[in-house]
Amino acid sequence: MLLASSLTISISIQENFSHCFSVHSDLQVPSSLLYAANTSSYSEILLSTVQNLRFAGPSVPKPAIIFTPLHESHVQAAIICSKDLGIPVRVRSGGHDFEGISYASEIEKTFIVVDLAKIRSITIDIDDDSAWVQAGATLGEVYYRIVEKSDIHAFPAGGCPSLGIGGHITGGAYGFLMRKYGLGVDNVLDAKIVDARGRVLDRAAMGEDLFWAIRGGGGGSFGIILSWKIKLVPVPPTVTIFTVSRTLEQGATKIIHKWQQVAHSLDEDLFLRVLIQLATGGQNGERTVLTTYSALYLGDADSLLQIMKERFPELGLARKDCNETTWIQSVVTYAFFPSNSPPEVLLQRQNGFKNSFKAKSDFVEEPIPETVLEGIWKMLLQEDNPSMVWLPYGGEMSRISESQTPFPHRKGNIFEIGYVAGWRDGDVKNATKHIEWIRRLYNYMTPYVSKSPRAAYVNCRDFDLGVNKKSNTSFIEARVWGEKYFKVDISKLRSITIDIDDNSAWVQSGATTGEVYYRIAEKCNIHGFPASSCTSLGIGGSLQENKGATKLFYSWQQVAHMLDEDLFLRVFFQVANSSQNGNKVVLNTYTTLYLSGAGRLLQGLYPIASPPQILLQRQNMYKNYFKTKSDFVKEPIPETVLNGIWKRFLEEENPIMVLSPYGGMMSKIPESEIPFPHRKGNIFEIFYTTDWQDGDKNEKKHVEWIRELYEYMAPYISKSPRVAYVNYRDLDLGMNKKSNTSFIQARAWGEKYFKVNFKRLVRVKTKVDPGNFFRHEQSIPPLPLGG
Repeated sequence: MLLASSLTISISIQENFSHCFSVHSDLQVPSSLLYAANTSSYSEILLSTVQNLRFAGPSVPKPAIIFTPLHESHVQAAIICSKDLGIPVRVRSGGHDFEGISYASEIEKTFIVVDLAKIRSITIDIDDDSAWVQAGATLGEVYYRIVEKSDIHAFPAGGCPSLGIGGHITGGAYGFLMRKYGLGVDNVLDAKIVDARGRVLDRAAMGEDLFWAIRGGGGGSFGIILSWKIKLVPVPPTVTIFTVSRTLEQGATKIIHKWQQVAHSLDEDLFLRVLIQLATGGQNGERTVLTTYSALYLGDADSLLQIMKERFPELGLARKDCNETTWIQSVVTYAFFPSNSPPEVLLQRQNGFKNSFKAKSDFVEEPIPETVLEGIWKMLLQEDNPSMVWLPYGGEMSRISESQTPFPHRKGNIFEIGYVAGWRDGDVKNATKHIEWIRRLYNYMTPYVSKSPRAAYVNCRDFDLGVNKKSNTSFIEARVWGEKYFKVDISKLRSITIDIDDNSAWVQSGATTGEVYYRIAEKCNIHGFPASSCTSLGIGGSLQENKGATKLFYSWQQVAHMLDEDLFLRVFFQVANSSQNGNKVVLNTYTTLYLSGAGRLLQGLYPIASPPQILLQRQNMYKNYFKTKSDFVKEPIPETVLNGIWKRFLEEENPIMVLSPYGGMMSKIPESEIPFPHRKGNIFEIFYTTDWQDGDKNEKKHVEWIRELYEYMAPYISKSPRVAYVNYRDLDLGMNKKSNTSFIQARAWGEKYFKVNFKRLVRVKTKVDPGNFFRHEQSIPPLPLGG
């Protein structure tokens, strides 16, 4: 019954799409391009580029129809019709995504696949050192067509020739030329994309934010890539390659330990990868760990041997190991084709190495100790068919900034690890065994890889890191996996797409409300959006009624001081009334100033359309009674303590805390450059205040409340001394006597404001005002005469 129902749904969707296509496509869409589940070719088309057979089984949800467009207008029609019919779309160019997201779904019961395999033209322009490549083309096809025109041009991307270039570049695109020229994504000049409205946009039309996002932000989030304009890079007529293997019995542990120390700092013309697998060849024919070193050197064998002799003699490379060849033949060799295969084998679109697998990734910043390597070998020997690939960094990868594209894994990494557990039987029970094994290995590696966050490569998708809910995943929830792939750059993914006809807009969480209002007004002056009047407020960042506020702020503490120094992201804690039941709740508000883009709109509490001259007003409209304190924080405050803060806030009438992030220039200026000493080591500053309107009637109650909160915070802020900001004067810290406060007595408050700089201030005061004519409750005292 379920199968019959599924087929009926599939046929109905096919009919609806056929009718919709006839309305929306400039070109006729042949029915032969639509494959419903009941058609004889459906399974063949579906499985044609499925690389991970784990997602080919009967229990995995399959697309209702597969659409194989021939022209750009077909893709436009697919987007428009999917949106009209309310059916989600998955996009496939090569089918290599590790978690099957281009042809399977864990969150959608009904969806279609747009398979771009027939959109694969390649136009090479050698004179311009560029090429336009459609998304359905494979890397093998691209490389072959380049070399048809020139044997001294190449493109820096992956080594698997059946990879679809459309999806490969969206995540970064590693390859043997990455140390020389960076990733594939670093060599993209232009692109064409179909957006959510069905429009075909090139770089100029889409704008730099979207062009930035599609180059490394992962496939399937921003539209359907139609084609890339790629930059071709020079390669010499002769390159040198070698493949050398070493087992544990041949000293593999010490060799790979040395590789970790040198591979990222070798000549950037040399790329030296390590593949770690199991093989038979140990003592008594037992399984052993086999480490295989594969190299591409952009030069001759003699030069390569000299480099290896000087920097990595432990490998024992000999002239007989080296093969001088062409760049294209190196691609053929490392694609595991038989020796002496012609370049034409790269035109084969099918991958002969299909199996079921689970993969993970890591980035390494310090060499892994030999004792830990031995633990890795022990774990590998527990699995049937494990492999690890270690890709060296350095060279161009260390020169490109983290924020140039969404792919952030640059300087500071010495290599990247890809883990794979593969199996062929497809059995669910055995799949569980293999997946549990790779998770154990991944956990074992935790202390020895990147941290805060533990980073991952988006082209090595890993659902263990977290997944979206069907339609309402929040920015906060998605950060769990998003910041592992993109680090802090996920907040820069802030495009705004306005659809006036639909009275709607897609707004990414990093956009400010001011940006949203401005973009709406660009399209239409009779539309708006009911949100905050603070134009610098991040649209995804104001949390009310404790909905995730604790976890969000806990994350803020860890990243705010490390963000780009052009970005200032401050937090306000206040109390507000719940929109649901009227009860008091804690309101966390995030406000931002980012030094980028066009001039900013005026922000603050002034009337709309206020001219800049309003800033000349010297009066403050918001006068009241208040008491303030301040603190500096060096380590993130635990979530349990944050909950204690919220509880105390709800006991007070009008409490506020303002948390201002440190980092950037604040961490670069020495403590002693000026009297203000609060610099490196702080992650943020806290300003506490409570105010009231009724004069001195209830003053004692409010002052006692802020003092109790201040005492509660004592274990979680700076110590020895517990410092304070002098512009937030707090006489609770201590006061001068009328005229004869001593240096010893004044230290009680002076060193909280100025730390060791207080002594120098006292010496200056003694020199310029020994009689203490200029004084107040916390003025700097002079030393006694003769003291």
